[in-house]
Amino acid sequence: MPSLETLARQVYELQQENIAFRRRIEKLEGKTGHLPNNDFPITAAMVKELRELTGAGMHDAKWALRMAEGDFEAAKEFIRTKGLC
Repeated sequence: MPSLETLARQVYELQQENIAFRRRIEKLEGKTGHLPNNDFPITAAMVKELRELTGAGMHDAKWALRMAEGDFEAAKEFIRTKGLC
C-alpha cells in the first residue's frame, strides 16, 4: 500500500497535468471563439483509431479530436480528463 506522501505526490502531479491541459484547451478555444475550428477535417479513420485506443464512444472521440484539432495525444488526454471512456 502506498504511503501518504506517495499519494500526495501523485495527486499533485495529476493536478499539474490537469492545469496544463486546461490551459491548452483554453488556448485552443481562444483561437476560434468558444469552439475549436470546425473546418478541421476529422475523418472516420481518425475517429476509429482514437476509439480503439481509448474505448470512447464515437461522438466523444470525434468531439475530442475536434477540440484538439486532430492532435491524437491531446485528444486522448481530453478523453481521459473528461472521463469519457
